[in-house]
Amino acid sequence: YSTGTTEKKGSFVDSLRPVIHYLKVGREFTKEWWKREKLGPPSLDAWPEAQKTFYQVLSEIRSGAFTTWGRKEVVRGSIMAGEAAGFFLVGEMIGRRSLIGYKLDQ
Repeated sequence: YSTGTTEKKGSFVDSLRPVIHYLKVGREFTKEWWKREKLGPPSLDAWPEAQKTFYQVLSEIRSGAFTTWGRKEVVRGSIMAGEAAGFFLVGEMIGRRSLIGYKLDQ
């Protein structure tokens, strides 16, 4: 006696195999990147320095002093802004539990 649900379930699980594979590859890549870049949560001692740097950059932007920044500072700032935006977007996706838009009840 067969209802046909096992074939559907099997094909659904089989369709997830590439997704699971790439998630595992991504996890291992992230681990290696984390180790290579020596990343980790900031210590409490690092916060005052980060806050000082943030307010210094903010004051330069407000005063217009950023126009004297060299190429190196602009590239570094752009990368940091991109990282911040990326972390924000990933957090939004996790919070929504969706890549695009919010699920609305109608």
